[in-house]
This record gives sequence, structure tokens and C-alpha cells, in this order.
Amino acid sequence: MFFNFNKISIIFSFLLMSCFALSQDLATVSADEGLANFINQFELSNVGNLHIYAKPESQPVADYYLHGKVLGDGFGTYLTPGLWKDTRSGTRVNAVFAIKYNDDQNNLFIINEHKKGKINKLGLYRLNGQQLEMVQPLAYLKKTTSGAHKQMDTWIQDVDGDTLLDLIQRKRTTSENGVSDEVITKVLLQQPDGSFQVSNDTGVNSADYIFHSVTE
Repeated sequence: MFFNFNKISIIFSFLLMSCFALSQDLATVSADEGLANFINQFELSNVGNLHIYAKPESQPVADYYLHGKVLGDGFGTYLTPGLWKDTRSGTRVNAVFAIKYNDDQNNLFIINEHKKGKINKLGLYRLNGQQLEMVQPLAYLKKTTSGAHKQMDTWIQDVDGDTLLDLIQRKRTTSENGVSDEVITKVLLQQPDGSFQVSNDTGVNSADYIFHSVTE
């Protein structure tokens, strides 16, 4: 009798452990499928020289290749807390490009945020586990109360030939009559750990990188 009781207990424990393991496996599969679905919202892009700019209000969406696809509430778990907060406040958060190079570990993601009269910017993100983390702001366009436009554009390309994608960023303020103040240019070289560091010795000719018109 005692033996039978122990035998039943062992079988029950085995079945319980099997059910627990199965539920864990199903949860993992579900999480993996959710992440894959999130990544699929981004258009896969092999970048050689990509100009990133925030769309002027007058430019038709159909002519703007960085518009992207709206990320709905179902993808909130993968967003940074800041992006999730923006979506809750009415900001349109769009998946634009997944930039893949070298291997699967080097996926970078571009997200476009827009709320008319409030937010108009793009940023570069990387997946940390199952959540995005901000890597670097890429572009913005903001109209001031005086009618001037504050603007930053970025070009993504390999500047130093190490196969890692680098950033060339230019900032300016354009007055209402179209006059721009001094342009600030900086080059950020990507490091092996994925971070970016400013470099002053790249041989980049900043005049080759032309801002997108703020009045288009």
C-alpha cells in the first residue's frame, strides 16, 4: 500500500513538472512570436548611405520614405518607457526600418514620432532582450514661435571602413525668411560595443551633406 502511494505520488509529481515545463515552453514560444511580429513591423533595410530627416508638414506622406507603420497598443511591451508614454499622449509612433548588417546581433531600428505641432523626430534604437533602448537621436524639425525652424538631419553610413555604421549629424536654425545660422556638424563613429563616439578626424566633407528643405 505504501509502495503504491509513493508510486502514485511520483507519477503525479512527474505529470505536474511536465505540465509546468510545457506551460513555460508555450510562454516562451508566445513571447518569441510576439517579438518576431514586432520586428516584422519594420521594413528590413541594408543601409549604404541613408539620409534621415523629419518631414515638413507641407510634404505629402506619400513622398516621405521615413513615414513607417503605426505601432499600436499591442506592441507597448517592446517600447521604451518614453515611447510608450508618448503613444498614450496621442503621439504617433511608427516603425520605419530595421537595419541589418554583419550578423543578426547588429539590428538597429529607426522609429518616427509625430504629433502635429508638438513632436516631429526620429531616433535610432537597439533591442535589449525584448525591449527597445534608445541609442541616438537622428532627426528633428521644430517650428519656433518666431517662425524659425530648428532642424537636425543625420546620414547613416560607414565612414571609416570598419563595416560598422556611423552617423553624420548636422544641425541648423533657419529663420522665417529662409536664412540659416551657423551649421553644426559632428561625426559619430560606432564602436565595437555598439556605442557611438564623436570623432574629429574622419575626412568627411560636410558640404556634401545637404539638409532636406524645411519648406517642401
